[in-house]
Amino acid sequence: MSSFMERRKGLLCTFAIAVVAVMLDKLFPVIGSAVFAIILGMALNQFWKIPSDFRPGINYSAKKLLHYSIIALGFTMSFCASKSNRCVIVPSDNRDHFDCVSNSAICW
Repeated sequence: MSSFMERRKGLLCTFAIAVVAVMLDKLFPVIGSAVFAIILGMALNQFWKIPSDFRPGINYSAKKLLHYSIIALGFTMSFCASKSNRCVIVPSDNRDHFDCVSNSAICW
């Protein structure tokens, strides 16, 4: 629990940047929230001297949370890709075999 307490300020700071980035993404969806978060983090670091007690949470976010979120994004991309590539087995005109139809109208 003490590790969370020493990281909480940095985690709240990175969470606030993420919330602002998501809100900006809703206004300008072409750019994306990740790009906004990077730009906001760079601007914040440039114009505000980040206190040393924020560093443990920021470093944890940059190393561990970013790593886990990339893994989760990979899983969701795999599930979406497999979901969109499903095919339906339908009986063929020939009674001896089946056809795999992967038309976008049939895939779910």
